[in-house]
Amino acid sequence: MKTEGVGTKRCGLAAMIAVIAAVMVGCAGYGNYPTSNGYKALDSPNAPHMSEVTRRAVVAAVDRAGISGPYAIRLPRGMDATRRARVLEALNDPNARLLGDDEEATDLPVFVVERVIVRVNHAEVDVAIPIAGVEWPDGSTAQQLTTYYLKGGFGRWRVTRMRTWSVGVRERAIVDGDRAEQEEQAERDAVAAEETEPDSDEPPF
Repeated sequence: MKTEGVGTKRCGLAAMIAVIAAVMVGCAGYGNYPTSNGYKALDSPNAPHMSEVTRRAVVAAVDRAGISGPYAIRLPRGMDATRRARVLEALNDPNARLLGDDEEATDLPVFVVERVIVRVNHAEVDVAIPIAGVEWPDGSTAQQLTTYYLKGGFGRWRVTRMRTWSVGVRERAIVDGDRAEQEEQAERDAVAAEETEPDSDEPPF
């Protein structure tokens, strides 16, 4: 009887650990945009981990582009008004304008969030960045896809590095082997960033 009782306790402990681990992973973040099958709640652009990495990547993209004058941003479809407002607040730029989900692109340069991937403490955000002075044949501003790699999870998310893709590429391939290499590099970058990055009082998303 004692053995049976110990076995029951062990099973109960294992189940509790599994539940806690699942909750921790959910809180730290797992999601995809565009959405993937089976994870619709976590994939929501309004989930804390998804919205925060999106905001930080957009700010980094705008800073890098150096667009002078008005520009527009297309955020993930379905992002709510509160989180959209926080993106504008973070940009703190009167030239920035957010496009609605079904709003047609304007004649302004447009930043487009193409993809968001979060895996616990690593994230990748693809942003199509307008190239000032370069136009497509239809007269619209040309764009260059840039992937931003972020580290965070249980702490504040931060961009650790980026990769630019050839002009004209709208979707890059994701390969598991490449991801492992990227995560190892992101870890090294994060350690280096922690040694040099000043503290920030910026509120969480």
